[in-house]
Formats: sequence, structure tokens, C-alpha cells
Amino acid sequence: MTGENADLINRLAAATKSSRELDVEIALVEHPWLKDCPRNDVDGDPGWMTKHGRTYPSRYTEFVDSALELVPEGLLIAITIWLGTTIVRLRTGGILDPATKEWEASSKDTAIAIVIASLMAREGKP
Repeated sequence: MTGENADLINRLAAATKSSRELDVEIALVEHPWLKDCPRNDVDGDPGWMTKHGRTYPSRYTEFVDSALELVPEGLLIAITIWLGTTIVRLRTGGILDPATKEWEASSKDTAIAIVIASLMAREGKP
């Protein structure tokens, strides 16, 4: 895997459970403006101080609904769970469309698989 988020994607692929530190890194990809805000961790829960108050990263690696926030708009999503592994496919068009681009990721954790496929799609490389 090469690209801007390659290191993050590789660490997500190796993850076996949710991680708040990975959530922080994902939030920085999703909201780059947070890099300019001071970190404000409270009792081990990460966050940033913004002009509107304290902001927390979504629990992207823990909850499927949070992970789905990362799926680029307009992409179709297929999720298959087979023998304890989740396979997520994101695609730009129909199965028979020759111009369709597809990104696939797998993990034992559904939310993590969605995050990986979403980050791959953001980089635009199938």
C-alpha cells in the first residue's frame, strides 16, 4: 500500500480491536483543521480544544455508524461477513460497468474494515 494514508491503513489492517489513538489519526485525516488545535485529553479520552469548545474524535474503529461517516459520498457499499471476517467493497458504479473502480478491505472487525476501504477510496487507487 502506498499513498498519503498508507501507514495508517497498514496499522488499521493489523489492528485486532478498536483504538482511540487510531480514531485520533482518522479524525485528523477527516478534519485536517484539527491539526491547528491544541490537544486536550481528559482522563485518557482524546480531544482538541476548538473555538467552540472541546471536540472529541468519533469512535470510527468501534462503531459501524461512525465508520460509515467516512465512506465518500456517492459510492456503493457491500458488506459481507463470512467465518468471522468482514469484507467491505466500495465501488463507483454497477458491477457490469467497465469504468467502475472498486476498493476492498477485510478485517475481523466490521468498523475497521469500513474505515480501511474508505481511506483507500479517498486516495482514489483501487
